[in-house]
Order: sequence, then structure tokens, then C-alpha cells
Amino acid sequence: MSALAARLRVLHSELRTEDLEFRREQLRDEVNRVVAGVQPHEREQFLGELLIEFPSLCGDRTESAPAPAPKPAAAARPTLDSSDPMQLVLQLMDAAEGLSDADKRKIADKLAIVGIVKHQTVKVEVPAPTPTEPAPVVMSSGDGFSDATLAGMRKAVGAPTDAPLSSERMTDLMVIATDYMIRVENMSTTFAREIGVDPKYNAFVQQAMKKLAERYVSGDPKSTKDVIQKAEANNRILIAAVVRAVRRAGEQFASDHLTRFAPEEIDKAVGNVTFGKSGKCWEAYCAMMKGADKAAMAKRIQDLVKKEVEAWLDQFMGA
Repeated sequence: MSALAARLRVLHSELRTEDLEFRREQLRDEVNRVVAGVQPHEREQFLGELLIEFPSLCGDRTESAPAPAPKPAAAARPTLDSSDPMQLVLQLMDAAEGLSDADKRKIADKLAIVGIVKHQTVKVEVPAPTPTEPAPVVMSSGDGFSDATLAGMRKAVGAPTDAPLSSERMTDLMVIATDYMIRVENMSTTFAREIGVDPKYNAFVQQAMKKLAERYVSGDPKSTKDVIQKAEANNRILIAAVVRAVRRAGEQFASDHLTRFAPEEIDKAVGNVTFGKSGKCWEAYCAMMKGADKAAMAKRIQDLVKKEVEAWLDQFMGA
């Protein structure tokens, strides 16, 4: 049906300078040719939708067309078969020639009640701007998203460059991603503060994303895309620092522990003992563990993590 409507628009444009009756005959012939291939029980819906897609089918009027001359009384029109949907449509087309757009919409509303036509948003064709006018923002098929945004989303998710994208799902994904970004920043910066990261690294440990995002979507000129990207990049650096620090701190703690409490180290501390060596080793171990309680060991691990986090952040200071 959409293809037929497109063909009718082209035909209507090509025949604009032709006689009104000739133009109507050509349009009607084109409709009849296509409708002949439609199943009889589907023709009513097909024609109803066609009237929505190509309203000119109900009445072909142009501004330049002269007023028709009075015609002599015509012979009585043959009675139409009211049981034939095609005959009814043709009769409606004839009767609709002189109707206003408002009257045509009323008829369409009535037909919609019984399901013959569907209510659709009217597409208004905006003429191309003149050279002196700025070109309007070109929107892609993503229902409100610019071509740049659609291309960026395809690149981010690894979709083909010509893949269709759902605007509704893109919006959902943006909400989820924004919420995730804010929550991750809160968790990572809270952890960094709890382990006592030096205040000089405040650019990486401040919780700024939620406020920046709120200002950005509200149109604050100071909260730009670059500002948002910088804050997000800083948080990624902090997350990388924490992940790296946890791994390296664990390795360092294990190394320190084995260096101090390995069997050979305890044996070395006991020295050459002929009798009761096992007891001496146990006594030496207990002495070496003095002060190494749970709190002290946790503090040691935290200090190691803090040291590694700050060492990583140092590489990006001033960047």
C-alpha cells in the first residue's frame, strides 16, 4: 500500500498540468490495477489506509485549475451496487471532491470507528530551506536521535553501521548507563576516602557525577559534554587504581608474611637446638606474632592498598 501511495504521488506530480478529468482517470486506473491483486476481503482496509496515505485520492484540486464550466444536466447515474465495497469507495471518492480538509477528517474518523481506516499521524513535508536560511537539524530514523548519536551508539555496542536502532530501547539503555555510572562513582570514591587517600587526589575521589549529570540534562551551559567526559574518565582511572591496588596489595602482604613467618625463617630465629626444637619454634612464632592481631593486619592491608592507589593516580595528576 505504501508503494502504491508513493506511485500515486509521483503520478499526481507528473500530471499536474493535465486536465483534471484525465488526471483523475489515470489515478483511478492505477488504483484499480493494484486493487485487482488484493484479496476481496482485504480491499476495504487496503483502500481505507490508502486514503490516509494519499488524501488527494478523495479530491484532486489545484490552485491553478480554472473553475469548471457549468455542465448540462447529465443523464441519471446508474444505480450502484451497495454490496460491492469497491463501488462504495468510488462513490465516496466522487462525493468527496468538494469537501474541505476538516470534512474529510470527519469522514476518516467515522471510518476509523468501524476499523476501515487507522488513525495515523499526518506527515508534513517541510520544503527545503533557501540558501539564505540555516539548514534544519537532520534527524535519522532513530525517532529523535541525531545521526552522530546513532553512530556513536552503534560504535559503543559494536553494531553494524547500518543496523536499525530502537529509540525506545536506546533511551532505556541511556537511563541504565547513567544510573550505573553514578552508582559506580559513589562506591569507588567512598572506598578511596575510607582508606584515606590523600586529599591532593580530590579530582579522582570527589563524587561529582550525579550533580554534573543533573546540570547537563537541565541545560546548564557550564556543565558541558567535555566536563562530563572528564569526570567519567577520572572515575575510570580511580577504578583501575583500586582494582590494581587490591591485587598488588594482596601479593605484597603474602610476600611480607612469608618473609617473616616462613618455616625456614622461624628455624633460623631458633638456631641450633638439639632437644625440644618444635616447642622452641612455636615459642618463636608466638613471639614474632606479638601485636599482629586482626586489626593490625587489616591496617597493614589497607595501607598497602592506599599506597598502590596513590602510586597509580600519581601518573595522571595534571593530565
